[in-house]
Amino acid sequence: MGIREGCSPGYWGRPQHLNSWAPTEYSTDDIFNTVFNRNALDSSTTLLQAINPSTPMTLLKQLARQAVAALLNATHPAINYSLTESQVIKMFQDAFDSGEFEKTKDEFDAYNNLFCPL
Repeated sequence: MGIREGCSPGYWGRPQHLNSWAPTEYSTDDIFNTVFNRNALDSSTTLLQAINPSTPMTLLKQLARQAVAALLNATHPAINYSLTESQVIKMFQDAFDSGEFEKTKDEFDAYNNLFCPL
């Protein structure tokens, strides 16, 4: 199984690292609400916009930011992430549906700030 890895939202959102999205099945232009199957953010918000959110940084925006990084980590073949793609999506959906964002945001944050191998 090896050491667990994860790259931060800051890594994924930087212009010089956008090429790291290529091995995943996701694009910077994918719509957040479509990917996560919830009307959580503005209907036109892309994954890249969610990972680099505008202020104010509400708890929901923080959760969305961490969820996008978690999704990219989970689907990148060079990252040994702690969660699967389906787990990330379900965790976001459960947190959104319950209105309890902080615990899931913090869990994603911990996993997203492990060693980044990219």
